Amino acid sequence: MYQDKSCPCGQCQKLAMATVPYQRWGELYDWKTALCNGTIFPDLNFEFFAAKNMCCSFMNGNCSRREAMRCEIDAISFALNDLTLYLDTHGDDKQAMILFGKLKERRCELLSEYASCFSPLTIDSIEDVDSRDGYFSWNETQLPWEGGVC
Repeated sequence: MYQDKSCPCGQCQKLAMATVPYQRWGELYDWKTALCNGTIFPDLNFEFFAAKNMCCSFMNGNCSRREAMRCEIDAISFALNDLTLYLDTHGDDKQAMILFGKLKERRCELLSEYASCFSPLTIDSIEDVDSRDGYFSWNETQLPWEGGVC
C-alpha cells in the first residue's frame, strides 16, 4: 500500500485510484428488462451478485390489466430517471433528448389512462379523474403502496 505523505497524521494509506471512462451512447435495454437490471444501459450492467430479480409478473404476461399498466408505468418511469442521470452529464446528446421527450409523453399518456381506468397514481393525474367525478377523489381507492394492485 502507498503511504499518503500529505496526511497530517501520517497514518493514512491510499488503497486504490479509480478511473471512470466517459459514458457513450449505445444500445438500450427494453424498458421492462431495464427495470429488472437496474439500468437502461447494458454497458453499465455489471452483475456483482448472482441474485434473482423480483420483477413484476408483467415480464411473463401473468397479471391483471391494472398490474400490467402499473408495471409499464414503473418501467417507463425508471427509464426516464436513468435517462435523466445520463443527460446530467451528456446534456447535448440529441438522441437522448429525443428519447426523453418520447418517454415523458408516453408516461403522461399511461398515467392519464391509468387514472381514468382505476385511480390517479400521481398528483398530476388527479385532474383527469376529478373533472369527471366532480370531487377530489385521491383517497377513493387503495393505491399501490397501500396494497391496491389488482
